[in-house]
Amino acid sequence: MSAPVQPRRTGPSVTDWQVVLSLVAAGKGVSPAGVWAAEYHVRPGLVFVPFHDAPPIESGLVWPTARQTPLGEAFAQAVAAIEVNA
Repeated sequence: MSAPVQPRRTGPSVTDWQVVLSLVAAGKGVSPAGVWAAEYHVRPGLVFVPFHDAPPIESGLVWPTARQTPLGEAFAQAVAAIEVNA
């Protein structure tokens, strides 16, 4: 027999990463983060615990279509080339 399903508890809605970190530090929840977060977002009361059995986090560039420029397109192509060669 399966264990009973527990209702999912949800935390507050947030709009930016700094609020996420503040809520986690205050004991209001947990959040997944890229490994870079451990280096760039060091705070008292936070610990970053790596896990190695999850799929990699994919990322990409985003910009408004109305502001697409040749320079932005060249930058995106350069980033894509680095990703392929990494």
